[in-house]
Amino acid sequence: MKEKSSYLNGVSSDKGINEMFKKNKVFEKKIKKSAVRIEIVFSDRI
Repeated sequence: MKEKSSYLNGVSSDKGINEMFKKNKVFEKKIKKSAVRIEIVFSDRI
């Protein structure tokens, strides 16, 4: 529980919000890459 509260405190600060956005951007890129890979696999099978 202690980790969660310090996480929320970090999020409430501007720096924490910026860090979260950076992580989300990286996460989105990973999702898009894996989605493209999945599409390629399906098109190969069809």
